[in-house]
Amino acid sequence: MKLAIQWLHDNQRVNIVLVVALAIIYPLIHDKASQPFYWMVDQLGHKAFHLYLNIFFTCVLISMVYIVYYKIREHGEKKNILIYGIATLFGILAAYLTLMPYRSEGMHFIQYALLGIIVTPLSPSLFYAIVLSTFIGYLDEYYQYFVTQKYYLDFNDLVLNVLASALGVILSYTFWKRPSDTKFSYSVKSLLKTPYTGILLLALIIFFGLQLGLFSVFKESDGVYPLARHPKEDFDTNFWYTVSFKTTWHRIRTYPGLLIMCLIPLLYYNIDKPSNQ
Repeated sequence: MKLAIQWLHDNQRVNIVLVVALAIIYPLIHDKASQPFYWMVDQLGHKAFHLYLNIFFTCVLISMVYIVYYKIREHGEKKNILIYGIATLFGILAAYLTLMPYRSEGMHFIQYALLGIIVTPLSPSLFYAIVLSTFIGYLDEYYQYFVTQKYYLDFNDLVLNVLASALGVILSYTFWKRPSDTKFSYSVKSLLKTPYTGILLLALIIFFGLQLGLFSVFKESDGVYPLARHPKEDFDTNFWYTVSFKTTWHRIRTYPGLLIMCLIPLLYYNIDKPSNQ
C-alpha cells in the first residue's frame, strides 16, 4: 500500500482524475453496490449471512486496531493520531450496531475508506483530507435525495461516510507519510478555506429549506419535497426501528442530523496539529 500511495503522491494529476472519477461513480452505483450482499443473503439466508458478516466485521475491526496501533507507534511525534484512529474504529463499531438496518450498508465503509486513502496524498493535512472525502460523501447522499428522489435524506449514511473517510485517511497515514508536510494554519479563516465551507452550505440548504416550507420532515405534499415519508406520530415516538429479520436500528432525525453532519468532521480538526501550535 505504501508504494501505491507514494505513486499517487508523485502523480498528482492522475490522482485528481481518480478522485473525481470516484466522486462521479459512487452516486451512480449507489444501489448496485449492495447487490453482492443481496446475492449472499439469497444463498445463505438472513440469519447465516448476518452471523458470517458479523464475524468478518469483527475480524476486520480487530485487524484495523492492530494496524493502527502498531503502525502509528512508528510515528512517535504524532501519537494523538492513535487516539483518533482508535476512536474512529469505536465509532464505526457503534454505527455498525445501531445505524444500519441492512448489513449491506457496510459498502459505505469500503467505498469511503478507499476514497480517504486516495485523497490523502492530495491534501495539505489529514484534516483537509477527511473533510474533502466527507464532502464528496455528503454530495453522494444529496444526489440520491434530490436527483434520484429517494424517500428520505439518509443522515445515517452521512455518518457512515464521514467515519469511513476518516478511517481511510488514518490508514493512509499509517502506511505512508508525505516527505515534507505542507503547513496548515489552524484558525477559523483557514478552516473556511477547506471543503468544510461546502459541508456548511449543504446543511444550510436543508435548514433554510425547512424554514421556508420547501421541505417537509414528515410527509409529502404538493410542491413540498419530503425529507421522510414516515407519519409524524410514528417518526416522533419511535427511537428504534426493527426490520423484518430482527435488525434493530435508529434513524437519525433531520435537525440532529444537520448538526451531526457539521460537527463530526470538526472532531478531527486537530488530528495532525503539531504540539507546538
